[in-house]
Amino acid sequence: MTVAGTPGAGKTGINKFVCVFAPSPSVQIATADRKVSRASEGDYADLVKRMFAFCRDDLDEANALFKRLVELRNRRSATIRDVLV
Repeated sequence: MTVAGTPGAGKTGINKFVCVFAPSPSVQIATADRKVSRASEGDYADLVKRMFAFCRDDLDEANALFKRLVELRNRRSATIRDVLV
């Protein structure tokens, strides 16, 4: 799932979703928060330790995270049938 939008569009409301599902090991959480220079500054500061990936307002860092997520998605797509059979 991707949550994106203009300022004031309600993206921060995703915190409830993250908090509800964070205890489940079946849910993986990665966040790119362009509003912060340090994770401790943002809306997700209390949840960063639960995330497997987090990036801040650094474009190179965000690009690396997005590349990693694409690789993970591709790997999942390539193996999912074998896992579910």
